[in-house]
Amino acid sequence: PSKAGKIGLQGWFGNKNVTLSNLKVEEIAPLLPPEVGETEEQVIQSEQMKVVLDNNFQRVIRYEWNDGSTLVGEDEQLYVMEINGEKYAPEVTCKTENNEITYTLSVKDIGITITLKATVDQNKLRLEVTDIKESTTKVKTINFPNHSLASVTSKDNGKVASVLTTGDWNNIIEKFEDVKDLADSSLGKTYAFINNDDFAITINNNVIEGGNRVVLSTENRDGYKKTGIGNGTWTYREVLEM
Repeated sequence: PSKAGKIGLQGWFGNKNVTLSNLKVEEIAPLLPPEVGETEEQVIQSEQMKVVLDNNFQRVIRYEWNDGSTLVGEDEQLYVMEINGEKYAPEVTCKTENNEITYTLSVKDIGITITLKATVDQNKLRLEVTDIKESTTKVKTINFPNHSLASVTSKDNGKVASVLTTGDWNNIIEKFEDVKDLADSSLGKTYAFINNDDFAITINNNVIEGGNRVVLSTENRDGYKKTGIGNGTWTYREVLEM
């Protein structure tokens, strides 16, 4: 679920009788945000645009185009990284040098340190994991939830185009939607584009999970709606089920 609510079961082709047994309910303790200082904006740029990022996490704050137009990335502070499906708040260091930003994310509880580099080439931002150091815990998957690399809103005529393929025979779902009509959600897609009156944005990545290569996140804000586009979960070490 994307937010607090009720969980249910859905049946197709008539009524169903469902029995639940051995049900166990556990309270999930929230992950407390780390203590960080004020955001110090880090800038990398090309001939076409500046990209402004957060020093406390590899959050894209905004893109500043040379003609004066601006595209928002993620306007809320981020601090969560998922390793093997578990959420952690890593210790982050940031260094900007030679028009590159290098982030080091350390999770001391499991002895993992990830190095990530941000660069810009013309109208493309590139985020790349360049190094992973492990101890006894081995990295299988990496995810940065709610990490919208770019966002559009209902205030600027935001729209979404998406494709979802599940691998089933002849099962390709295409959608073309206005942001103002979307419900709060976080939806995995195979391909997706977002656009407003000034920009069109997409993502090219090496996520191999076909139905979750790209994530579209929609939120209700104060009088408007926002949809962001981000990456799905990366597979670093495949797990084979025997």
